[in-house]
Amino acid sequence: MAGNFKVRMYDLQNRYKFKVFCSGTPYDDSEVKQDISDLKNSKANKSETYSKSEANTLLNAKANTSDVYTKSEIDAKVSSVYKYKGSVQNYSNLPTTGLTVGDVYDIKNADSTHGIKAGDNVAWNGTTWDVLSGIVDLSEINNNIANINGFLFDGTNPTKIKDFLTMMRAMLVTEGEYGVEWDLFATNNSSSCTKLYDNVGLSITPGTDSVAEVNNYPKIFDSIDCNYININGEDIITALKGMSNYGETPSEIQNVTIDGVTYTPDVGTIHFSRYEKYGINSSGKFEYSMSWIPKEGYNLIDLGKDKNGNFKPYFIIAKCVAGYDSNNKVRSAFGLDPACHLTGSSAGDENADHNMNYTNCINIFHTRGNYYSAALMSEYGFIMRDFWLKFGTRNTQSIMAGNTSNSYQYAVATAENDVHRVVLTNAQADNIDLLSCVSVGDRGTATNNDRINKYMHNICKCARVIAKETVDTDHTALILDHANFNTTSTTYVSTMHERSGYSKFVRGRYGSPINNTNGKHGMVFNGIEIAVGGYEVAGNAILDIVDNTGKREVYVTNNATKLSGTVSTIKSTYNKSSLSIQPTTLNAWNYITRYDYDLANGLMVPTEAGQSGSGTSTGFADGLYVDNAASGQRECLWLGSLANSGAAGLSCLNMNNGISNGAWFILARLSTNGVRG
Repeated sequence: MAGNFKVRMYDLQNRYKFKVFCSGTPYDDSEVKQDISDLKNSKANKSETYSKSEANTLLNAKANTSDVYTKSEIDAKVSSVYKYKGSVQNYSNLPTTGLTVGDVYDIKNADSTHGIKAGDNVAWNGTTWDVLSGIVDLSEINNNIANINGFLFDGTNPTKIKDFLTMMRAMLVTEGEYGVEWDLFATNNSSSCTKLYDNVGLSITPGTDSVAEVNNYPKIFDSIDCNYININGEDIITALKGMSNYGETPSEIQNVTIDGVTYTPDVGTIHFSRYEKYGINSSGKFEYSMSWIPKEGYNLIDLGKDKNGNFKPYFIIAKCVAGYDSNNKVRSAFGLDPACHLTGSSAGDENADHNMNYTNCINIFHTRGNYYSAALMSEYGFIMRDFWLKFGTRNTQSIMAGNTSNSYQYAVATAENDVHRVVLTNAQADNIDLLSCVSVGDRGTATNNDRINKYMHNICKCARVIAKETVDTDHTALILDHANFNTTSTTYVSTMHERSGYSKFVRGRYGSPINNTNGKHGMVFNGIEIAVGGYEVAGNAILDIVDNTGKREVYVTNNATKLSGTVSTIKSTYNKSSLSIQPTTLNAWNYITRYDYDLANGLMVPTEAGQSGSGTSTGFADGLYVDNAASGQRECLWLGSLANSGAAGLSCLNMNNGISNGAWFILARLSTNGVRG
């Protein structure tokens, strides 16, 4: 390992990563890791200190003796380097006492007086705060990240970021097992899970806009935000958050040209691939466990396989629910209203109709490429399992409720001109939270307030409430982030889906703006904006009705190029899952008591629901809705809508809509994971 080395620390999602470069290029660490492993195994006690002579012999001249430190020497040096301590909103909020040299804080807001850009990091040097600006060279401060941008993506070699992330995964991998288990419902109907193995002692407390997330999981569990495209079934990352060419809104995201073709990236979240097992263990309990390395009894997660079924180091889930940009392109990006079905005619350009049902989504997402689709069943299953693992409960709404108890509609109390506010009674305004989103529409002579009508959104759709102000003793105005408009006696305010990008209000990778459990805000789960106030339709599966008992069989494909809306084609080309769904009661919510995992097809579905004792706080604590049809097909609708309350959650599944049915409450998420089968 002799040579010119620099160690750099990169701020990816407020998580610090140390990287080693040799002469400007990443080194191949496989030999070194083997040497270290041999070295450790040669000692009876791994905590013992290795002498320089022993290390020199074992490393076989890979380093000069004078360059090798003992374990205690390394620990002493690392302990005096930078330590991430937390995040503050403003420079003025930095602590003034109890500081240690090397303490690092992230500052959310810019401060030109102190040379702070939004998102900058500062380190305490013993006297004052040094601005790190996102990259720290331990030998010199270097605020110019053009070199890393050029190395990772230069427009001609799109594999460089993939290689970078492959190396990152290798450096972050832990050898442990992380698991949870729970009793069969008939034995114990509690929603709680018991953490197992190396998962014991790990926890996450989700953040809000004012409270930072607390998270002691190893960094490999954290997702990383990125811009990405898909070419012929291969995801290509064009930027990582923190790079100068990274963007989040459509205007910020930079198009890329590869082989003469220009592509529009989306905003995604990178998740490192894992190995899993799921089922009833030797104790007679259900167990979900995962490992970062292959182990006996564990299977590679379906999302972690490439087109040929081989291991790939990471997969990407779209960060945002799909919306349309100003060029009428469907995408995952900040600042977009979730695309949904609206009917009727109305003035304004903020209420276009986008019917995001199963059938329509095939053509909608194929406009982006043949391997684009609505999100896969495997993506929703992964999010569920990961939630159970990290939070130790299957009652997801007890931790983060999502935008699921937030269905309000009110006539404005006072007509006004040239304003960006709506006046309501105090009680009405109290029901609508800051940072939630509303539509404003003038219905004129119409009498139907259903949100599916375009006129309910003809002034603004999914505008964010950024403030409230007192009008008089009885009235409060909601201030909206929208251009000025006029209101009349027939103007109505309706709570609505979260507009994409609300994760910027959450201090961490997990949480919700304002309040995690009041049901009025979308959740952020490991960087993914989800449960935004509408169901999300699965893009790769349908449910076939078997008989009048409500039994449903699942047909699924994990190849987006094979997607079809024709039932006969689906039955002849999709895979029929070994799992089926059987409710207890029809035309009603059945609360879920058991989920099973079809490993061959990468999907999870509820296989038992509605048993005695089931409800919103037992078992999986979410609902399964099945209608009373005796034949036909249904689409898979996940998560829940504004008014589903306790029935909603990450495990919630609604099977009441045909595969070509749309509604204002049916949304979709872009996916590029349909590359297998």
